Amino acid sequence: MDKRSGCAQYASEILAAHAQGLSGRRIYQDLGDAGFTGSYASVKRFLQRNRETSPPVPFRRLIKLAGQEMQVDYGQGAWVRDERGRRRKTHLLCCVLSFSRRIYCEVSYRQDSESFIRGMENAFRHFCGVTATVVIDNLKAGVIRPCNFDPVLNPKCHDFAMHYGTCILPCRPRIPWHKGRVENVVGYVQNNALAGRTFPSVNAQNTFLWTWQDKVSDHRFHGTEKRHVIDMFHEEKASLQPLPASIFAAFSEELRKVHSDGHVEVQGAYYSVPPEYTSQEVWACHDGRHVRIMSKDLKELALHARQERGRTSTAAGHVPPVKVYLPERGSHWLLEQIEKSIGPGARAWGETVVLSRQAAAPKVLHGLLHLRKAHAAATIEFVCNLAITRGETCYQALKALLEERGDKRQPALPFQSEHELIRPLKEYNHLIDYKDIFP
Repeated sequence: MDKRSGCAQYASEILAAHAQGLSGRRIYQDLGDAGFTGSYASVKRFLQRNRETSPPVPFRRLIKLAGQEMQVDYGQGAWVRDERGRRRKTHLLCCVLSFSRRIYCEVSYRQDSESFIRGMENAFRHFCGVTATVVIDNLKAGVIRPCNFDPVLNPKCHDFAMHYGTCILPCRPRIPWHKGRVENVVGYVQNNALAGRTFPSVNAQNTFLWTWQDKVSDHRFHGTEKRHVIDMFHEEKASLQPLPASIFAAFSEELRKVHSDGHVEVQGAYYSVPPEYTSQEVWACHDGRHVRIMSKDLKELALHARQERGRTSTAAGHVPPVKVYLPERGSHWLLEQIEKSIGPGARAWGETVVLSRQAAAPKVLHGLLHLRKAHAAATIEFVCNLAITRGETCYQALKALLEERGDKRQPALPFQSEHELIRPLKEYNHLIDYKDIFP
């Protein structure tokens, strides 16, 4: 301890406060209340000289089982100088099996979701199998919304994992050492394979990398495991899941807002979604044949056949019931409702209308159902039977027959002279002067 410091006489108080986790600024303020006249810089120097050096907490070495995990990360690849002399930056995708440390890497000009997924797919094909989990960084090509507990994946990335039967696990944001194996691999590939090199094209750089993998990286001796990588891979290969029969189908995804008419626009065509998603944002995933609409939490909402520009695809269940015009339900549905609410005679008349009026029949049947609001079912049934005998299939003729019947009034209700709520007439005898009635 430096006794020349003005903090020497307060050493026990300073060290005790620091052990409690108090900052140097807070300790300086508390010392001022105790009569300390030194400066804040003096307190900082004292803490730096006398801070107790506790042993560092060691990193935990995570042991991964064979076939359990593949880690994926991006770094910068070698520059590409094309035939015009222009330099283009490349992105280096590195994939490493956590158990055997075998590497697959490739470069591309873009770091979009398509390049990212194709790179992981090529890695699975290179390893001839699939790991149970894939650990990735929180790049936009793979993760929509980073979260420590439940990150939201890009729809294409989610479907890719489902296709290959694996689970993609983004690491915690800003904690790259959670995928330390691939972090080291990126540096190894950059320094050992690509440093000081330029290539005329991306294909040339990838060809070089794949040759380097087979001849150099696969046969390196791993210092920790004290084994060659290729030997560890032969042990791990049996634990990898089998590859699916087909590659992952390519598609594009776009975030779209649902219009007020319940449709989203995808490349000039319009596709319906359930009405409760109106004015919300949804994912539109499309390829050459289908358009799949998904919610932001990746729940499938609709699947449509791909339409030409300007065309509209509307699923029947996506139209709100209050917006469905009854004739749209078809003649068969209307005839069933007519029989339920009116009777078989009305249905028989409706069937003659369907045969004779064809395309106009649904509207006429709708009019027949509408008559039920003003007329008794028995009256409509009688008039429909009469119209059949006369060969009438016109709504106006049916309505004229009803007006002839004069049955628009509500039928009279039966009169009750006795009821628990009705007083007997004899209670009104004292109010009646029978002499006026019977002189």
